[in-house]
This record gives sequence, C-alpha cells and structure tokens, in this order.
Amino acid sequence: MVATDDDAGPETGRVSYRIVRGNEAKLFSLNGQSGEVKTVGSLDYEGVKFYKLVIEATDHDPNSPLTSQVDVSINVTDINDHGPIMNPDNYQTGVREDANISTMIERIYATDEDSGLNSKLAFYFPKDTDHGGKFAIDKDTGKITVASALDREVQDSYTISITVADMGGEEIVGKTKYDQGYITIKVVEVNDNYPIFDKGTESFVFPEDTPIGTTVTKVRATDGDSVGQLVPMSYYISPSENGGHDGTVAGDYLINPSTGVIKINKEYDFEAEKARTFTVVASDGLLKGYRKVVISITDVGGTDIYSTLLYVFRDNPE
Repeated sequence: MVATDDDAGPETGRVSYRIVRGNEAKLFSLNGQSGEVKTVGSLDYEGVKFYKLVIEATDHDPNSPLTSQVDVSINVTDINDHGPIMNPDNYQTGVREDANISTMIERIYATDEDSGLNSKLAFYFPKDTDHGGKFAIDKDTGKITVASALDREVQDSYTISITVADMGGEEIVGKTKYDQGYITIKVVEVNDNYPIFDKGTESFVFPEDTPIGTTVTKVRATDGDSVGQLVPMSYYISPSENGGHDGTVAGDYLINPSTGVIKINKEYDFEAEKARTFTVVASDGLLKGYRKVVISITDVGGTDIYSTLLYVFRDNPE
C-alpha cells in the first residue's frame, strides 16, 4: 500500500507505516517504509475466511506529525488442501435375491472440509472392480442400487471397492484427492418366515435387592425357512426400552446375542419403579420376531407385589 504527503522537505514528506489493529494472530507483516503487506503465518480458509487490518500512515514532521488510517480487507481463498474422508470406510449389508432393479442397497457417506468445487464429491466403482455389473453407484449421492438380477445360488456375496474423489470427480493431476472404502453385499435367499419364540407365558418376579448379573431367563427362537435354520439367530433388546442400548454391550438388561441369556444390569428400586418392561428381538439377518417382557419388582421386607407378571410374545411385527 502507498500513502502520499504533499508537504515539502525530506522529513515532512516522508511517510512510514504500521499495523494498528487486526493482526493479533501475527499472520501478516508490514514494511514500515514501503507499505508492503506480506503473510508470515499459515492461513486456513476453513478456520478464518476474512481479515481486516487497520493500517496507519504517519509523516515525519518533527513538530506536529500527521497520521491517516485505512482499512485493508484480505479475503482468503480456498485451495484443495483437504481430501475426502469416507465414514465409515467399510460397509456390510444384505439384499434379497429377488430385489428389483434399481432397489437401493446402501448409501455411502463422505465429507470434505474444503468448499465449493474443492468439496464437491463424486463416488464410483474403480474400473477393475469385479461385480459382474450387478450393482451401480450414483456419482453424486453415493447410493448403491441393484443393476441386474441376482442369484444367490450363483454368488452369495460381493466385496466391492469404492472410490470417492473431490473436485466433482474431475481428475486433475496433483489437485484431485481421493479416499477408498469397501462394501460387502450378502445376497440373501428369499425368506418369508419370521423368527418365533419357542415359549409361551413365563413368570418372573425379583426382589429389589437382586444383584446385578443375575440371570433372568434364556430366550430361544426358531425360523421355519431352510435358510433361516442355517443362519444363526441373533438377539437384542429394543434400545428405547433398555436405557438407549440394545443390551449387547450396555443397558438396564444385558442379552447374549448368540445364546439369548438375559441378565440384570441395573439395580432395582421398588420405591422408584414397580415393574420393568422391554422387548426382546430375534433376528435371522433379515426378518425379526418380537417378545415383550414385563418383570414385577417386590419390596424388600414387604409382601406387596405391584402387579401380576405378564410375559407376552409377538411372532410378527405389527
């Protein structure tokens, strides 16, 4: 930047410069004689996009020096300094072998901290990916769909690599950045029988001082489909009724996802609650069966039982 002074004389006409405000981060330097502004620190568009410096020009009159100030606006422009990140980078999902063409199987997600074209993402299968043309991925949305008829007896699983590129997929050498992930797609045999729990009504009553870790029961469900008998049944508890957890790791109750053993994982308090209700879910990998459990809690030292225990199951979802 340049300032002029119409006064005559070697001192009164000489101007020097300094930054008054806006350089608290010490990212800019100013030549006090020439007025040249330079960067001396690293700029980050994603952190700060705009700076305003207040620069003061002063003449050198020995008796009454005069000053003038000007605002200098500095806009930081984005460069493609961040690559896309696929999150997660490994997907596992399933699709029925009778799925229609264009059925959506999964959506791939990725982020890029840049802006504009630098952050515009494009998804694609690498050219050497071998999936027999069975699947397609939408370049803009990352949605994976069925592209041709599936046959589980021919191939029951596909592992496909996925590439996401920034800059809208424009392959500019030295500028475009990439990330790669994978998806495993299991082709599921048509399955039209829901898991069914093998017991009817059971009664459970526990005193409020029952220790954590006490076994409540062991549930078991079976599937009438031939494929269902080959796929291990898994169990979990509806998170909305179990402290926000499915019981496989945390929650008011824990359930072994393989054996169906249910254990208490939270202390009872008769004064706070007289019963607990939760839903056990059995899944064969595609279809689910449900059983609702209500446990009565008794007061230690008392004889009152709040309610008659109900143990109800629903074979099919409503």
